[in-house]
Amino acid sequence: MSLSLAGTAAWLVVPFYVRPISSQPWPTVAIIGLAVVAMFIKVDVVSAGRHMTSFVMTDAALVLAVLLAKPEAIPLAILATIAFAVVQNRPSMSKVFFNLGQEWLGSALALLLFTAIRDDRLVSVRTGFAALAAGALVGIVSAAAIAIGSRLTGSGSNQASNQSLLIVVAGSFGNAAIALQLVYLARVSLALAVVPLMPLALIYLAMRGIKDQQHSSDRAELLYKATSNLHEQANLDDGLLGALEQVRLAMRAHTARAVLLTPQGSVTCIAGDSPAASLEMKEASPAIDSAARRLASELPGAVLVRSASPMAADGAFSAFATEDAVFAPIRRSGEAAGLVVITAAIGGLCELYQSDVDLVEVLAKQTGLALERGALEQSLSQLIELEQRLTRQAYYDAVTGLANRNFLNEELERLLKEEQRAAILLVDLDDFKTVNDSLGHVAGDELLSIIADRLCECVGALGLVTRVGGDEFAILLTRIPDLDLAIRVASRIIEQVPALASISGREVGVGASIGIRLTEGTPDSPIDVLRDADLALYNAKAQGKGRFACYVPSMHLEVQERLVLTAALTNAVERDEFTLVFQPIYELVTGRLSAVEALVRWRHPERGELLPGSFLSLTEQTGLIVSLGKHVLRQTLAAVRTWSAMLGDSPFYAAVNVSGRQLQEPGFADMVLEEVRESGLPPSRLLLEITESVFIEDTEEIRIALERLAGSGIRLGLDDFGTGYSSLSQLHRFPLSQLKIDRSFVSRLDRNSDDRTLVSAIIQLAEAMRLDVVAEGIETDSQLEMLTGLGCRRGQGWLLGRPQPADSLAALLVAQTKQPRLSAV
Repeated sequence: MSLSLAGTAAWLVVPFYVRPISSQPWPTVAIIGLAVVAMFIKVDVVSAGRHMTSFVMTDAALVLAVLLAKPEAIPLAILATIAFAVVQNRPSMSKVFFNLGQEWLGSALALLLFTAIRDDRLVSVRTGFAALAAGALVGIVSAAAIAIGSRLTGSGSNQASNQSLLIVVAGSFGNAAIALQLVYLARVSLALAVVPLMPLALIYLAMRGIKDQQHSSDRAELLYKATSNLHEQANLDDGLLGALEQVRLAMRAHTARAVLLTPQGSVTCIAGDSPAASLEMKEASPAIDSAARRLASELPGAVLVRSASPMAADGAFSAFATEDAVFAPIRRSGEAAGLVVITAAIGGLCELYQSDVDLVEVLAKQTGLALERGALEQSLSQLIELEQRLTRQAYYDAVTGLANRNFLNEELERLLKEEQRAAILLVDLDDFKTVNDSLGHVAGDELLSIIADRLCECVGALGLVTRVGGDEFAILLTRIPDLDLAIRVASRIIEQVPALASISGREVGVGASIGIRLTEGTPDSPIDVLRDADLALYNAKAQGKGRFACYVPSMHLEVQERLVLTAALTNAVERDEFTLVFQPIYELVTGRLSAVEALVRWRHPERGELLPGSFLSLTEQTGLIVSLGKHVLRQTLAAVRTWSAMLGDSPFYAAVNVSGRQLQEPGFADMVLEEVRESGLPPSRLLLEITESVFIEDTEEIRIALERLAGSGIRLGLDDFGTGYSSLSQLHRFPLSQLKIDRSFVSRLDRNSDDRTLVSAIIQLAEAMRLDVVAEGIETDSQLEMLTGLGCRRGQGWLLGRPQPADSLAALLVAQTKQPRLSAV
């Protein structure tokens, strides 16, 4: 606007300071017509590379006007030219005022310069030089105005401005020379005036060809760079941003925007020179998202929307631009995927043309192809990732990172086919379930990872460590010359695995039991090998914890035996095949029968009477111990009830063994209390003997159950003290009333002084804690004498009395009522 004001002011002043050489009216009309024609020439060849003006003819019309027309005809001709351009092209008003101001100011200054230099003759060297200088000045003013406008809109550079200045000045100078030739030749003959128009036409055609060639070259280069950016960048966002910037700079556009649609919304980026431009993807506003979705789905292809056209008033278009803009939908597999928008600068000097539509449409199509390629690559990447994840899940353990059973089976099958010598070590963690139940599964997983690392250290490069179950690992030794190496590895594992580990602020440790199976000379399947290793593991655990065993074929017979017994055990309680015998417990000093221990026997229909050692472990494993234990408790209480008349108010009681599996059963305490209530006996007539394994299985539930039972009056005793997990400092954790010294210590009393010292310490500790002591397994007179001498008050064993049925025990009680105190046992 300021430029148009300056041009207007100049023409208000100039007519007062200049006088025309010729004042004929016809040149004015001719010049106006010539200016309109020149305007078309300018439009045809403008901005070949968008950084220069290659051929302009309006300067020739201005020089003719300076030479032949009155001064006031010049601004009128310029105004007519601009008005015609407005009707033809409908540019923005800011661009109209800019062009009007530029032309008015340049022509006014040129006329002043021409007047200052010329003389009063139309044909003279001085006047000719003045015309040439005036034409050159028009070019200088035009180039300067364009450079300043480009800087203000951010669409130009120093190099481009310098090139434009030189070319415009040279072109204006040439146009001035042509105008002089026309005037001088026309004075001689009007026919000669056609002569300079012929080279002018040739120049025009040449420049048009150059312009077309340059335009094609520019488009090819632009498409190459944009496509390269889209398809060569690893990240699609970076490629799209680079392509937008390339297009914007080449078209000297104000902004180049892309909007990519997603099911959740849309993202957008803007390449441009404004503060709103952002060369990074960000979430689009709701208005932009809505407009982009509509245009992307409705537009059949790229379209140029002029700011003055009715289409520009549509809200979807105006959401992106208030100036001329090219809109091109992005499609992926035929579906709307986004929108590309190229906008001209507000009041800028660079226009958008219909030929730009094709370019932007190609960019949109290439973007769609890049999106399809990206989607395909993403799908392939996701497929590969999924395949890797599934492979990982199929062959590796998630907790320890070790190979799993599937991996082991395939590796073992390969070794068996190749008949390679190998060994399987099946490792089971002793008492892991107790740690897992008491500290939780997270702590259990942490302990498993620690154990896995220790196993890997023990095995080293000798083989493969895998996790095949909850607390079970399998080690495949592939570099094994003989069984001795497998045994050495197993011994190392048993020694190193139990080291304490800090888990959840507590020091915990578990042992390891191992079953070993060699594969040499055995054309078996992996299933057979692992089954045999499991048999060896079972055999090792049957011997005690922290042991290993090597597979031998006879183990199959033992398994079959267990299977037969397990099947027979299932209905043995219902068939009333279990019976009880009672082993008397005597006061060692007085010889008085003071208690009994209930022992179960199985009257097998085919094998006869079986002792507990042949079937109790099976009942533990199968869970039958729960129903069997209830049966034993009920029968014991029934027997004691039949003896009630003979017991009187004596502190006599019956001891019943309870396993850790029974204690873990929900409702165990309720069941015991109910059975005692139904028997009608005082709770003190019952003593429950628990094993030392309860210390490692110690849970809050077990402690609460035992405290309830003790609180009701039922006695609690610790069986086989000194052989398991307890220590003297742990006895206070349970409400015990009795300790039973294990038969292994009693059997060595007359042979080992250390055992005598240990038994004496146990008795003294029990007295200090006000616990009764019972010694079991008394079989010799010397053992009885030593125990009596050490202060043990009660005992049981074959020397004192063998287990016997309830009626035989009743006879002893009857005899004792007749003789309350026996002088000898």
